[in-house]
Amino acid sequence: MNCPVYCFRRSKYNKNDLWIGGDKFSYYSYKDDRIYNIGTANNEIDNLSEIHAICETSDTTLWVSSQGLWHIVLDKKTTPYKIKRKEQQFFLRDGNNTNDVFYSMLQNSDSTLILGSRKGYGAIQYNIRNKQYHYININNANNKGLGDIISMYAKGDSILYMGASTGLTQVQIHEGKENIVKQFGRKNGIVNDMIHGVLEDSDGIIWLSTSK
Repeated sequence: MNCPVYCFRRSKYNKNDLWIGGDKFSYYSYKDDRIYNIGTANNEIDNLSEIHAICETSDTTLWVSSQGLWHIVLDKKTTPYKIKRKEQQFFLRDGNNTNDVFYSMLQNSDSTLILGSRKGYGAIQYNIRNKQYHYININNANNKGLGDIISMYAKGDSILYMGASTGLTQVQIHEGKENIVKQFGRKNGIVNDMIHGVLEDSDGIIWLSTSK
């Protein structure tokens, strides 16, 4: 495929499918050994683009982060698959639509997604069942860049690492109580603090990928 690719996700419901997010919404079929663009009911290529993260919550239901969050239901009776229904989820802040862009997304439970904002708003916890959401407090009022989230990693149910354009934030989430927030940047020894990836190894060491 001749277009940028931002993410992959192996289907947990059909191991023959590998979801591909980029400037097109596609999937690779291991069975057919080829890439298909996901189309519409009118046999056109869907116009959803700049897909940075994909989350699968059932055999035919996907959540896609891009310019906003998209809820997608697929018709998998055809080849290639087609979009049966597509709905964008909007997020308000101070009564206004943020028109936000999300590069990172985690499924925190069967009903909860965590989204990383690229517009400096930090992270959003979103319930896919009742569509309720709230912003996770990361105390970034003095550094807007810490709310510009590029990558995320969840350690268990309560610790969240967020890589941003100006450092790393660790949040211990306490429901009903104040979150415990620690922030790390150049003054803590991170030479390049634009963090594109966060991962923990088997020894509990956190690894970061940066711009250089």
